[in-house]
Amino acid sequence: MRFLSIIIFILGFIDLKYNFMLNGIVIFWISNLVYSCQKFSSRYVFFVFNIVIFLFFISRPLINSFHSSKIIQKNYWNCSTVSENLFALGSVYISLICILLGVNISEKILNKNQNIVKKNSYVHNLEFVSMVMFYISVCFLFIVEIEKLMYMRGRNYEEIYVSFNTKLPLIINIFASMCKYFLCIFLACFPKKSKAFFPLCLYVISSMPYFLIGARHKLVESVLFAIVYYIIREILNFKENKTKNEWFGKLEKGTLCLGMPAGMAFLGAHNYIRENKKLEIKNMLNLIVDFFYKQGVSFDVLRMGYKAIPKIKYTGFVNYSFGDMLDYIFYGNIAQFLFGTKSLGTGQNEISGLYSNQLANRLAYTIAKDYFLAGHGWGSSYILDSYADWGYIGIIVFSLAIGFLFGAIAKSIMNKNHINRTIILVILTGIFYCPRTSSFRWISFLVYAQYYIPVIICFAGAKLLSKSYDIKQKYSFIEKEF
Repeated sequence: MRFLSIIIFILGFIDLKYNFMLNGIVIFWISNLVYSCQKFSSRYVFFVFNIVIFLFFISRPLINSFHSSKIIQKNYWNCSTVSENLFALGSVYISLICILLGVNISEKILNKNQNIVKKNSYVHNLEFVSMVMFYISVCFLFIVEIEKLMYMRGRNYEEIYVSFNTKLPLIINIFASMCKYFLCIFLACFPKKSKAFFPLCLYVISSMPYFLIGARHKLVESVLFAIVYYIIREILNFKENKTKNEWFGKLEKGTLCLGMPAGMAFLGAHNYIRENKKLEIKNMLNLIVDFFYKQGVSFDVLRMGYKAIPKIKYTGFVNYSFGDMLDYIFYGNIAQFLFGTKSLGTGQNEISGLYSNQLANRLAYTIAKDYFLAGHGWGSSYILDSYADWGYIGIIVFSLAIGFLFGAIAKSIMNKNHINRTIILVILTGIFYCPRTSSFRWISFLVYAQYYIPVIICFAGAKLLSKSYDIKQKYSFIEKEF
């Protein structure tokens, strides 16, 4: 299948037949799905990421090729130049190949035999402390998100990116930003299903205010994370107890099968609702197609970005792949306090459009300045970031690295080192969105103080509880002896 894909892609490239090249990409993508299903227990992250790649990079050109409706763009390939079309198709194909190679390399290099993590009193204490801290922080998170929702009443959703400034005390915002990390520390303890269910539900529900404003990505990311966590626990449970369907029983499978198409149709309708447009599409299937088509804008961003990157104004050193980290290090609150650096401001403004290390800001500002300043944009992707920084070599290296990581996650999630497991779970909260945002956004938390404070609180708290328990045990033993 892969050999056929390569032949079709090359023939399409030679004759400049874009749909032929697209067919080659689709065949290779299908082969990736088949490959991931062959050993799903160690390739589930690779499987989910391929679904996301289809959503963001393949769906729109594919729908334009085979679907006839009002949503499609006529003369799709003629809207861009030959070089732009070839870059978009070629970069997606290169990335698919290299991610697969990275997974293969990972499976051959890494140790295949991992011991299942066993709980002790310290882990139980860590589970308790992190659970309590999560419930406290999620209350603050709801306060923060509801403030945004209240502010946006009677406003267009784009204004959240332009004019919103929080009026809440700093301590509330700080604790709210730690919620995800407390949750991951808790989930890394591998609590029982009954204990994990409610925190995961709260995490998903906490994204609803932002969704009601008009932004979908937080809700989609949180739902996807919850599903992947359930997959992880189902796989680990089978390896440990040799029992199936404990985490993914009939109820979960039924909810997933019915909820996914309904959710996609609703998200398709949400495109129109948030912009106060009349919903003309009534058929559920067409709403799902519309959802895929609208999310597939990332493929068009590849074409626009290829054209616009050389036109971005030079304002000093910039690196887009590590954009989130660099903006935090150079322009964040800590840098402003310690080194007196200037802030990039809040929302989408001219300063962030000129000086930010995030390509999404620079790109939108360069292509359509007024559109960007009004709160609009197209996002970016790991492909575009890597290409802007290092050319095609960047796409190859990043794709190999992320493929290797996908293989490593399945092995490392059983690691006895609790911090490693926590890091993996935090990565899984954001890595599936990198086809739509900056390359290393999913690892940027490693430079955030908001990550290290929860780690210190939870691990130190668990240690104190363990020592207190040990002292009580010793005293009770002495009392029994005497």
